[in-house]
Amino acid sequence: MSAKDITTNGNAFSTSAEGPPLLRRKSVLMGLLTSGFVIASAAQASSASASTVKSPVTVATTLPVYALQPSVGLYAKNNGVVGDGVTDDGAALNALLVNAATLGVPVVLTPLSTVFTTVQITPPTGTRLHGNGATIKCGITSSIYTPTIGILNVSNVIIENLQVNGQKAKYATNSEFQHGIGFRTSTDIVIRDCVLNNNAGDGIEIAGNNATTWSERITLQNVVCSGNNRNGLSVIACKTLRVIGGSYSYSSGTAPNAGIDIEPNNLTDPIEDIVLIDVLMEHNGVFGFLCNLRPKHTVLQEGIRLNNCTMRFNGSDGACMETAYHVTFTDCSFNDNKYGIETSDQISHLTIRGGTILRNTLCGILGTPVTISDVVICGVRILDNVGYGIRLSGAGERFLIDGNVIGNEATSNTKWGIATQTSALSYVSVINNYIRGLSGYALGLSDNTATRFSSNNAV
Repeated sequence: MSAKDITTNGNAFSTSAEGPPLLRRKSVLMGLLTSGFVIASAAQASSASASTVKSPVTVATTLPVYALQPSVGLYAKNNGVVGDGVTDDGAALNALLVNAATLGVPVVLTPLSTVFTTVQITPPTGTRLHGNGATIKCGITSSIYTPTIGILNVSNVIIENLQVNGQKAKYATNSEFQHGIGFRTSTDIVIRDCVLNNNAGDGIEIAGNNATTWSERITLQNVVCSGNNRNGLSVIACKTLRVIGGSYSYSSGTAPNAGIDIEPNNLTDPIEDIVLIDVLMEHNGVFGFLCNLRPKHTVLQEGIRLNNCTMRFNGSDGACMETAYHVTFTDCSFNDNKYGIETSDQISHLTIRGGTILRNTLCGILGTPVTISDVVICGVRILDNVGYGIRLSGAGERFLIDGNVIGNEATSNTKWGIATQTSALSYVSVINNYIRGLSGYALGLSDNTATRFSSNNAV
């Protein structure tokens, strides 16, 4: 449809008859012109002579004229986004996001409104979206990759105080594709104070477009991902991720059913500088935290740090290290799972320092990898776990188990303290541990005796 021009005071504003409501009153337009915001620039008529006839200047632009609020940006309710939970607002919201980013102002949703959409919401580069506690309700029925919000090949985006309800119960078959928010090859993105729930895939997935791209410098702050069909958060290809606060819980449906899953698809998907601080991962179908890197990766896949995180009441593992390189847990809690921490496949440079491993129903720390090396377990309270406090087998070298408290405190569940169950484990140091209240042995060490060092353990 052709654009029509609205001319006032020597300036022309080009807009489309389709899209959000237009500003049609001269008085409102004059208010905008004096507010300090520039919608479209136009050549000014000469003031050399008051008698000169001045012709309006038409500006070629595709931007519609939006109801602009000078201090906060563009209000959705004034610009075609109904927000009643029934009207399909997807196209209107996408158009508003594009124009707001072009103008350099935020989009502000109506407080506590519900924006229903049957199309993917795609914020452009430079988006600032203030949710005001509003909900975006997914009505997308595609079975292929179509997140409700697609952060696709963009940068400098902030989304805050927004809920995304994937309505997974309305899908005939839930899958691993229909995420609340899906990242593809995007940089400098902040998602904060948001809730992603009931999505047919993940709450959030962070990835690249293919095996050679990735997302970078992503911050998730005080985000809640709950009741999603696959994982709360999946990290596929990312450099420099900060997950600060928030919770990733009640994931159940498609495997792996984790609160947070760091799992590249390809050997060339980078995983670098991933930090989780004060994050809760609870009541997930299988794992609280899962790390499954690629054994023969050709780019860096390492450098994962968790500080003061809690993994509890998960169906199997508080944390599972299937394949992991350079992973550090500092002052974390792994409580009331089946296994506090489980390792398998290939493990290198795993550090567990401080924190608690309590009341797990099968084992505190279970290590049965094909290969395992450079493991530090230091200063951890490992108490009231059924069976073993620490049980290591497989093949590997260089272990430091130092200064831990292992055994029972409130129950008699822990039968055995520390077990190294094969001579294929070498260079094992077991020192300064306090092991108490067991019905079985405190130290059952069957690792390579020629390289073992055991000293100052109170049993």
